[in-house]
Amino acid sequence: MALPLESLRKLRESITWVERDLITVKEHVEELEREVIRTPPPGAKTLGLSGTIKPRSKEVTSALERATRLAKELKGLPEEERRTRFFQNIETIRAQAIEKGMAIDDEREAAIDD
Repeated sequence: MALPLESLRKLRESITWVERDLITVKEHVEELEREVIRTPPPGAKTLGLSGTIKPRSKEVTSALERATRLAKELKGLPEEERRTRFFQNIETIRAQAIEKGMAIDDEREAAIDD
């Protein structure tokens, strides 16, 4: 009877070693995945949107912070109000582009010089 129990003990020990090796392999794969898709390791601080941890300029950081604040502000608004603001912003941007000569005011302008 001792032989089967000893065999079971050795088998259990072998399984323990295999489990440890698999955990190590899994950790290496996760590390490689983070490098490939540029996600931060667990617990790392990021600047937000893309999840990357590469350095950013002050201007980019500031723009991301403004975008985050605006997104939080808009999230609390009703859908109709968000839609209204969106179209107002588009019209404002369009008017500024036309004023600067960077956009067409009339579709016929696109055909000039064709």
